[in-house]
Amino acid sequence: HFTGLHDDIYVRAIMIANQGTEALLISVEAGDISDQWLPRIAEISGVPECNIFMSATHTHSAPFISESFPELDLKDVDKSKAVAENAWDALSKAVAAARENMQPAKVSYATGECDINVNRDYKNTGNSKDVTGPYITSQNPQGICDKTVAVMKFVDMSGRPIAYIMNYSIHSCVMFLSYNQDGGMEISGDIAGYASRYVEDRSGKNCVAMFTMACSADTMPKYVAVYNVFDAQGNFTTVNDHAAGWTLLEQQSMYLGAEVLRVGEQMKDFASEIPISGTTNNIIVPGKKKWLGEPYNLPRDYTYEDGDPIELRLGLLLINNVAFVGIPAELVTSVGQHIEKTLTDLGCAGALCITQCNGSVSYISDDFGYANLTFSATASRCKPGTDRLILNEVKNMYAVVEKK
Repeated sequence: HFTGLHDDIYVRAIMIANQGTEALLISVEAGDISDQWLPRIAEISGVPECNIFMSATHTHSAPFISESFPELDLKDVDKSKAVAENAWDALSKAVAAARENMQPAKVSYATGECDINVNRDYKNTGNSKDVTGPYITSQNPQGICDKTVAVMKFVDMSGRPIAYIMNYSIHSCVMFLSYNQDGGMEISGDIAGYASRYVEDRSGKNCVAMFTMACSADTMPKYVAVYNVFDAQGNFTTVNDHAAGWTLLEQQSMYLGAEVLRVGEQMKDFASEIPISGTTNNIIVPGKKKWLGEPYNLPRDYTYEDGDPIELRLGLLLINNVAFVGIPAELVTSVGQHIEKTLTDLGCAGALCITQCNGSVSYISDDFGYANLTFSATASRCKPGTDRLILNEVKNMYAVVEKK
């Protein structure tokens, strides 16, 4: 499955503290991450679990390293296990380095926009007998898509950049299924990794630029190496640009990284004495069975089947009244926008969702997706209405952290 290394993948850690309260944000360049490491991270870092946000960038050009990878029927489960061991080693070193390098700092938050993403629920307009589902996964310029780039920037007391946290709605899948080396894919951080390094390379020594994935279950890069289309006769076709995809990856990542730097350069209101508070809670939501086939070849009479209840570990962290919402799944754009608006209406200076955070339970869609059998709905393990349960719990958690 993975037969070579194109670029190194990384773990990044940012630790912050004020008046005895500490928080730790971790980003792992991997397909997914589970919460199995959280107790160990809390032990080695001294930060309580409720203030730890550990997320996967969800690059599709690296092995999945949580306990979910055997389900994927990959040919290289042993390699995935080895990568998981390497990731833990890197993670523990990154956490130690984050604490060791703590220094007086100031922080600010702002948002910008970047136009490298696109909705990926494309309505079936072909006549191919092989496409039986109502939607295929392909670029849909008319679909809902959030272009917002949320940026939190940390600087030392002289104004030198120490760290960035960027949050953007996109799958890091430009090179997914592009078999360019010995019949397999090459390991890469894809857009998340490239954009992070772009910012770091232009921000001075030892600056950390952490990518976090916003609600992106229905969002993909505008340009990918492998994509699905209907040809002029309405037949379903998969196009593969092979190694040319690396150029597409570099250019799109540059646009995102440049926007992060632009937003950071225009920030003026930096604060040093800031409140930090967090909480976490597990909720049980009704489950359904996940469709394991391709999204476009659903049986014509497909209906959802009941599944086991799903436990979701939700987190909410306030940093200088900017709300970070940690969700162990991929949510569609509309749900993320609803959560963020709700929190800003409640008084937050800003709000962003970090998906694939402290766990991974696949997709969670909105009512439209479930009703229309989009990929984010059929591939979900959660029943319709889960988005409203999450929103309600987020409001409850905000009431808790606001009082701390």
